[in-house]
Order: sequence, then structure tokens, then C-alpha cells
Amino acid sequence: MGVVLRQSFWTSAFSYIGVIVGYLNTLLILPAYYTPDQIGLYNQIQSAALLLVPLVSLGMGSSAVRFYPKIFSEKKIVPPFLGSLLIGTLIGIVVFSIILFLLSGPIISIYQEKAPEFQQYFWVVLALLAGFTLSNFFELVSKSQLKIVFPNFCRDVLLRLTKMGFLLLFGFNLISFEFSIYSLVISVVILAIATITYTLYLKDTKFSFQTNKLPRDIKSEIQNYSFYAILGSLGNVMIMNVDIQMVSAMMGNNATGIYSMAFYIGVVIDLPRRAISQIASPLLSQAFKENNYDKIANLYKKLGLNQLALGIFLSIGIVVNIDSIYQLIPNNEKFISGIQVVYFIGLSRLIDMAFSTNGEIIQMSKYYRFNVVSVVILAVLTVVLNIILIPIYGITGAALATSMSILIFNIAKFIFVKFKLGLSPFSVGQLTIIALGTAIVLLNTLTAKFDNPILDILIRSTVVTILYIGLLLLLRVSDEMQNIFNQLINKYLKKKN
Repeated sequence: MGVVLRQSFWTSAFSYIGVIVGYLNTLLILPAYYTPDQIGLYNQIQSAALLLVPLVSLGMGSSAVRFYPKIFSEKKIVPPFLGSLLIGTLIGIVVFSIILFLLSGPIISIYQEKAPEFQQYFWVVLALLAGFTLSNFFELVSKSQLKIVFPNFCRDVLLRLTKMGFLLLFGFNLISFEFSIYSLVISVVILAIATITYTLYLKDTKFSFQTNKLPRDIKSEIQNYSFYAILGSLGNVMIMNVDIQMVSAMMGNNATGIYSMAFYIGVVIDLPRRAISQIASPLLSQAFKENNYDKIANLYKKLGLNQLALGIFLSIGIVVNIDSIYQLIPNNEKFISGIQVVYFIGLSRLIDMAFSTNGEIIQMSKYYRFNVVSVVILAVLTVVLNIILIPIYGITGAALATSMSILIFNIAKFIFVKFKLGLSPFSVGQLTIIALGTAIVLLNTLTAKFDNPILDILIRSTVVTILYIGLLLLLRVSDEMQNIFNQLINKYLKKKN
């Protein structure tokens, strides 16, 4: 767990810096200068590109994470191994770009009634798709070598800072709205260049396009695995993007603007899981290679506990401060109807955290083909539930559909892992954490609010932090958190002496 915690700390640090920048972009700059329709279109275009990345990448990046630990000791085949994956990624970009261009008419027609502006920027989606796919591939190559900090900085901080610059240029009337959409391409190109440069700098990153030097059995494994990796990755991306696309198609970009802003607030809860799972995947791959099921079981349970502890902490902060957060949003009366969306999206993130790394375990095990079944379940559920619930409950229906889909998706994966590997992520500690979080939220309802939203946020956040962390440590719910706290106390005492 030492490697996980160390790299997760820095990854989380950059993630939260990215959250601050993202907060400024999403909750202050965008609503101050853009209309809900413009915000909806801005987010719809990015979401459309991200939704397609798993398909276009052909599972090559996931194959790097899966097989790199296995072949690392055989230095001679690492370059052709990475070279063959890069070739596959480039083929995916070219082939799918052509397919999407040929199918542009039917795709655009889906949005024609409610979001006709999408047609003008379809080429931007294709350009973003290529940039995101390349940066994602090289990020996963770094990840396979347990080097995730700088790629995460690029994705979470650098990309958002670049976007911020262009958003402000629009706000100061220095560029047009049209160019601010085009600037998304510039931002992603900068992301790709930075990620690629760093990955190539790593000493173990060597590419050779002499793929004939790659053993036939490894080629066969990569080909078999990649198909299922596509579907495994697609599941996570669908969760984050399908609802935005369906809101755009069924309700228009005004609703998408309100929904995407609320979605951003709720999805902040997911940051610890993202940080931890990125470094946990290579460790799980190594553990499966060694048939070390005790290590896998230990990771599964501890990550489920610690992810949920961090997720509950963040969710408490959002719930007790939600009114004040919306007060700080410029033109908040246009976006206030998204509060219920925040709750349901936050709940969906907590569900994912509670079930721990079940998806990663399946992906790294010999049962990775089950991802076909689980992703089909998710795809059908997500689309059907959105079709049913959006007409009834509007954007809240989309968020409810996401929560229900993720719950059923995780239950299916949990049952499979329990049946095939005899593993479970659940513990009494999780019940304790949920009880603590619920009690603190209920206690918050009894306290008066301050008129100044910033002061209210500061005071409430301080009080709930002291209460929550203090009680967690007092009850000794997590050994890892207890050890970190003891280390900090010991360092403080040493410095004082």
C-alpha cells in the first residue's frame, strides 16, 4: 500500500489543484460570460469526443497496463511491444475518423431538433478525439511503469489552465465564441504534446516498429485482450458522458449547460477513486501475474474502505455547503435547478467507491471477457433509463438514471468477482463511515446559516472536517489513515523537540 498511498497523494494533490482550476472555469468563468446554451454546447462537444476515445484507442493503452509487468524483464521485446500498441492506436484514429466522417449525417441528425449548433463543430469533435486518444495512450504507457503523477498533472491541471486562458479571452471580448470552441483543439494538442514528451523521456519507454520481433503468443494475447479492454474502458466513459449527450439530444443545450455544471460539482467526489485506481491497476496486474490472491483481496478491501472514507468526506462538504456554492455562481438563478442533479451524481460516485476496484480486478484477471457482459448491461440500462426518466424528471431524471445504472452495474460485477474469485470489498468499517457521514449531515440541518456564503462555507467545512476526521481516528476505522496521522504527529513532535 506504500506505493499506492505515495503516488496517490501526489496524484490527488494535482487532482485537487485541477478541481480548483476546474471550479474557476466551470462555476465562475463560464456562467459569468457564457449563456447556458453556450455552456451546453461547449461541454457537449468535449463529451462527444471523450465518449468515443475507448473505441478509437482499440484497447492499446489498456494492453500496455495489462502486459507490461509480464514482459518488462524481457528487455528485447519491450520496444516492439510498445511499437505495436502505438501502431494500433494510430490505426484506430485513422479508421474511426473516416467512419465518423462518413456517418456524420446520421450522427448530426440526432441533435438536429434540440441542438442544431452541433453540426457546425462536428470537425472539432474529430480533432479532439485524435488528441485525447493519443494523450490517453501515452498516459497509460506511463501508468504501466507506475509513473502517473506528471501525466495526471497534464490532464487535471495543464489542460484546465489552458482552457481557462481561452475562456478569459472570450470573457474580455478578445476572441469570438466560435474561436473559443476551436480553442479546445489547441488545449488538447498542448496536453498531448506534454504527455507524449514526458512518456518518451522515461528510460523504459522505447518504441520499435519491427513488430515481427514480438513473439506470436504475445501478439495473440494482445489482440484477444484489446477487444475486451475496449468494452471495459467504454463502461467507465459511458457513465461520465452518455447522459450529457442524451440531455443535449432530448432537451437541448440550455438544459445541458445546467446539467453539466451540476454534474461537475457532484463528480468532484470521485477524485480519490480516480487517483487510487490508476496506481492500483498495475499493482493488481502484478499480483495476478504472481497468483498472489492474498494481496489482491487485501487491496480490494482496503481500497473499498479508504475510497469510501474519502468520498463520504467530500460528499459531506458538498451537501452541507450546496446552497452557498450555488450562491457564488454568477447568474446562479439560471443554474439553481441543477441542485438535485448534484445529489444523485454524488450518490453514484459513492456507490462506485463502495464497490472498490471490482472493475479493475475483472480487467486484470483471466475473466476479463466478463466486461463484455457488464458493459452491455450498463449501456442498455443507461440508455433505457435516460429515455424513460428524462421526459418525466428532466435533468434530474438523467442523474437518477446514472445512479441506478451504476448501482446495478456494480452489483453485477461484485457478484461475478465474489462467485469467481471469492473476494468481497465490504467491511464493518464502511457501515461506520456511512453512519458517521449521515449523522454529520443531519446535525448540519440544525445549525443556522451565515449570510455571507464564503464565511458559511469556511465555518461549516472546518466544523465537519474536525468532526469527521476526529471520529474516524477515534474509532480507528482505517489502519492506513491512522498510520498517516501517527506519522504526521511524530514528525511534528520531532520538529518541536
